[in-house]
Amino acid sequence: MEGAVHVVRDVTRRKLSEKEEQRLQSMLIQAQKMEAIGTLAGGVAHDFNNILAAMIGYTELGMKFTEENPLVRQKLYEVLKRETVPKNSCSKSSTSAARVSKISPPQNHSPDR
Repeated sequence: MEGAVHVVRDVTRRKLSEKEEQRLQSMLIQAQKMEAIGTLAGGVAHDFNNILAAMIGYTELGMKFTEENPLVRQKLYEVLKRETVPKNSCSKSSTSAARVSKISPPQNHSPDR
């Protein structure tokens, strides 16, 4: 054998490109995870809001049927106040805030005034 041929290739660009591709792939996976968590949290908040809406509706209905009983009405009003705080923090709409502002505290009709 008289001669030899050496082939040298510079793979720097390919290695940098592979490293950048891995970095971008990692960022994509992280973004997909965050999107999934956001979707899950939105679903949980929506379900929670639905439950609270039913509780508030039944409490308001109960208040309408207990006008002659101020003690029960006062207790229902306390429940309603506590129900509307989490609903307002979960809800993005202004309708629930308007609904809360329409609620007036029950009048105390005790004879000791």
